[in-house]
Amino acid sequence: MRYESITVTTVIGCVFITVSIFLAQSKADELIVATRYGSLRGVIRHFANINKTIKSVGKFLGISYAASPTGALRFMAPQKVPAWKPDIYNASFYRSICIQPNDYNDLFWPGFSHPDSEDCLFLNVFTPLRNNNISTEHLYPVMVYIHGGGYEVGTPAVSPGDVIPLWGVVLVTIQYRLGALGFATTGDSVAPGNYGMLDQIEALKWVQENIKAFGGDKSKVTIFGESAGGSSVGLLVLSPLSANLFHHAIAISGSELSPFAFGEKTAAISHTKALASRLGCSTDESSHTIACLRSVEPRQLLNSEANVWRPVADGKFLADSPEGLRKSGTFNPVKLMMGFTSQEGSYFFPSVINETTSKTIRSNTDYALSYIVKKYGQTWTPDYKISESLLDAVVFLNTPWPYAQDVYKVKRGFSDIITDSCVAQPAHSSLLYHSRVETAYMYEFTHRSKLNPLPDWMGVLHKDDTPYQFGFPLMNLTVLQKYDEADRNVSDTVITLFTNFAKYGNPTPHPVSGVVWETFNSSSRAYMRIAEAPVMAINYHPTRMAFWGGYYKKLLKEDTKCKTAAVNQSGTCRPMLMLFLLLTLVFLKED
Repeated sequence: MRYESITVTTVIGCVFITVSIFLAQSKADELIVATRYGSLRGVIRHFANINKTIKSVGKFLGISYAASPTGALRFMAPQKVPAWKPDIYNASFYRSICIQPNDYNDLFWPGFSHPDSEDCLFLNVFTPLRNNNISTEHLYPVMVYIHGGGYEVGTPAVSPGDVIPLWGVVLVTIQYRLGALGFATTGDSVAPGNYGMLDQIEALKWVQENIKAFGGDKSKVTIFGESAGGSSVGLLVLSPLSANLFHHAIAISGSELSPFAFGEKTAAISHTKALASRLGCSTDESSHTIACLRSVEPRQLLNSEANVWRPVADGKFLADSPEGLRKSGTFNPVKLMMGFTSQEGSYFFPSVINETTSKTIRSNTDYALSYIVKKYGQTWTPDYKISESLLDAVVFLNTPWPYAQDVYKVKRGFSDIITDSCVAQPAHSSLLYHSRVETAYMYEFTHRSKLNPLPDWMGVLHKDDTPYQFGFPLMNLTVLQKYDEADRNVSDTVITLFTNFAKYGNPTPHPVSGVVWETFNSSSRAYMRIAEAPVMAINYHPTRMAFWGGYYKKLLKEDTKCKTAAVNQSGTCRPMLMLFLLLTLVFLKED
């Protein structure tokens, strides 16, 4: 008898609580799988109390899918992993997570403790078992999960996928290089960048080569991810390097058009040079810069500032900006689902949102938009001052008329600004482009547990849906928040919708919870509200989507013209504001 340590996490609002559960494992609970690189020893987990036909899952953790990206392989595309034959690889435990700042642990996972390392290109496979065996005669669809964390932190170890195979799919969860190790670039062939994205592609290639041994069908692969994992999914849809490596995609709380999804190459080069200068490395020649950066300890490459590193257009992984590729119709025509929680924005800027009132919403909006601009400036230069016209319009649009003095509704209005600009509208636009050539679905996750201890006004935050997607209520992973029967039903519904999409390219080939999910397109902007009783709806907040989809850019253009024209006595220019306010008054009733 031996014991296996399983790290599990539950999510309460923006708080992640992680514990270790120790399960007794016997020799009978082990199984061996042969891959092209060698054999793996995994473990079996049984779920007798979950009402599914499949009752057991094979778990293979910490599998190397690429060579260790250290030494001369730092800042290079991933290389093939060497075979470990004739040894049997012990795949019964998670390996090191990708190196990341330790001080983020308390932000994302209080109590989480796991070694990190530059040597971190590992993936995990969870597969359905019948009679404690893997069948390669009946192959299951495959789902590949890409974790979030702003391209700088994260690991799938905090979202164990143990129960998902009970729905008849093989689940793969992957790690990829983060921060400077994943995205630093000199802008040329010496260090072109996007190593973290190339890691994701290498993992998908591994799936194509090996997943049949785990009972998976390589011709039915669905990628899905949340936050930066969602934007990664969107970017993989755009990349020519990922063609034919997957067939369906689910982007959760992030898309390729989200402002945090993508960075300008010039900014990435500047960040790389600044990092080199801080470490005393030459920045005159790319080869000297990278040679020096390869020589330092990996933790020296970590930033004290968040949200610095992102994918760029390198001419290989991405030929153009995401918006440019979408407009030109240059993307992989796979079936696509995108969704978000109803109050994504309540997760972000926590100290700012707590202080937001009718008197401070304008200044707080200025702060939040300035942060987004300086971090993700896709439209403005980093030092661009948010225009008075834009502030007027955003505050007016998100003031909870006629309850402008209701402090909780005002806070919710501030949350909506972040939800719409960073998550909901980018997904909306992406699906409009995608639905021209392939089937698309949109959803809003609106379920809030009755046992959620956070204030009601915060609603359903960014990441609140993660426990439901991974079946935490069904596994009774209750560290602080307990789950009730409604939560378990919602989790069952979400997993059913997602796994149906992986199996059929349609989340409701037959009604789920009594609902058939209609497709999203420009003429019928249908979406599902996922709740205890899911329902279909149309036209998600049309005025807000229209504003962030294009109207704010008109305000910016007019504001630029004002810089060379006369301004009013207050020293500001609001050339189109009155038109916007009139239009908003007409359409407010639609929202």
